[in-house]
Amino acid sequence: MGGSDFVDGILSEAKEQEKETLRVASGKCDLPTLLARIAKEEGVAASAIRTGIRKRAVVRARKLISRIAVHRFGYAGAEVARYLNISTCAVKRLVSREELPDIERYIKLL
Repeated sequence: MGGSDFVDGILSEAKEQEKETLRVASGKCDLPTLLARIAKEEGVAASAIRTGIRKRAVVRARKLISRIAVHRFGYAGAEVARYLNISTCAVKRLVSREELPDIERYIKLL
């Protein structure tokens, strides 16, 4: 199969990835709470985030919500898309773009 170092490396990578993607029931934040906190911190109306408005601040808030919901809390992209009233493709684009430098600040608020 391969050298033991290689196998150990693959197994440790898989464990790390599993930890990141699994939903942690006790620490999972629901989407309405996440939306409210991000909207408040970004100074954007929560209702605006769930519409098709393309203002920079609103798009940034959607990006934060999508990234945190998918990567940190394990929500499916389709579930986030339905909640935000955007397409699953839009959520995928928002999640896959560059990392936001201050995202940890928002995660600590939850």
